[in-house]
Amino acid sequence: MMFQFLERRRSEMRLLKDLLEQAERYALAAGEQAPGAAHLLAAACDLADGSARRAFEQAGADAGRYKAALEARHSAALRRSGLPDAMAVLADDAPPARRRPIFNAAPSGQVVVRKLAATRSQRRGRALSAADVVAVIAGAPDSLVIRLLKSAGIDAAALQSAATLEAAGAGQSNPAAHGVVGGL
Repeated sequence: MMFQFLERRRSEMRLLKDLLEQAERYALAAGEQAPGAAHLLAAACDLADGSARRAFEQAGADAGRYKAALEARHSAALRRSGLPDAMAVLADDAPPARRRPIFNAAPSGQVVVRKLAATRSQRRGRALSAADVVAVIAGAPDSLVIRLLKSAGIDAAALQSAATLEAAGAGQSNPAAHGVVGGL
C-alpha cells in the first residue's frame, strides 16, 4: 500500500515536471516569459500517457487545431507589432536562459496548478493524468483559452466531459509513462 502511494506520487511529480517544462517551451516560443493555462493545455497534449489527446478525440476535437490556434495567436501578435512571423525563429538562436530553481508561471498557469492540487482527493487514489489537466483547464478556462478553443472549433464543455471520462479511465493504465512525445 505504501509502495503504491509512493509510486503514484513519483508518477505525478514526473508528469508535472514534464507538463511544466513543455508548457514553458510553448510560452518561450510565443515570446512570453511564463506559461499560462493556454500553454499548459497545449503541453498536456504532448505527454506520453496520451490521455489528453484521447480526450480531445473523444470530444470530436483535434488537439493539433488547438495548438495551431495558439501559434496563430503569436503570429498575429508579431504582425500587429510590425514584425514578420519569422522573428520567432530568432528565439531559438539565443543562448539558453539561466535555469531558475522554481517554476515561474503566469497567473492563469498558477491557477491551473492550484486546481490540480485541489482535485487530488477527487482522483481517489489514482495518479494525475494529462486528461486531468485538460479537464481542469476546460472546466474553468480563462479568456485566452476560451478564444483559442473557439477559434479551433472546440466546445469547452464537451472537452471537459471527455477529459473527465478519459481521466477516470487513465487510472487503469500504466502511470509510469509520462514523458513528452510531441513538440512545438
